[in-house]
Amino acid sequence: MWPTSSSRAFEPSTSSGAGSPSLHWLGTVHENTLAAFIAWREDTDPVEIDRLCVDPEWFRQGLASRLLTHLLTEIVPDRDIVVTTGAANDPAVALYKRLGFTRGEDFQPVPGLNMAHFELRRH
Repeated sequence: MWPTSSSRAFEPSTSSGAGSPSLHWLGTVHENTLAAFIAWREDTDPVEIDRLCVDPEWFRQGLASRLLTHLLTEIVPDRDIVVTTGAANDPAVALYKRLGFTRGEDFQPVPGLNMAHFELRRH
């Protein structure tokens, strides 16, 4: 669907294991290889993006932006959303800022691991 005409997106699905939150998944596949995916929780308020990953071969091709935009506009268009990323992950920080997220206070879940918290408030 997104990388080329021979690619396809897989539909949102859910998964959960014992003691784990229910995650919804959306991704794009190119020639039977997963190029990028996003996973989120809708059973929280706000919605929590759990992970957004892109295969390094597909970096800088807009896949993260397209997946995140699809989530924001088509799947949870009226919900507040939060996400955490590495504070030094400049491409992710720029993406969230560009899409209207506000950066909160950075934190360290463990010494030496600096994380950035972002929020998108819609009401």
